Amino acid sequence: VADPVYVGEEFVERCATFFVAFAAYRNQEWDKAIACYEALLESMPDDSLAQLYVHRCRLLADDPPGPDWDGAFEMLTK
Repeated sequence: VADPVYVGEEFVERCATFFVAFAAYRNQEWDKAIACYEALLESMPDDSLAQLYVHRCRLLADDPPGPDWDGAFEMLTK
């Protein structure tokens, strides 16, 4: 991801966790993705991207997109 000497170990760990979370999201592993995103929120509660993906995972878990889903998320409201 990045050299921890230049960006810091915490940043490298956050990137790795986000990578795992996003892979779980794309694989429709909603509980795993939510757990990873919530772990990111523990150390940085204002992480708006993690908050967004937790919200999306919960919506998609309630109404799964199907096996040929390409990862796109359709905004239904503004």
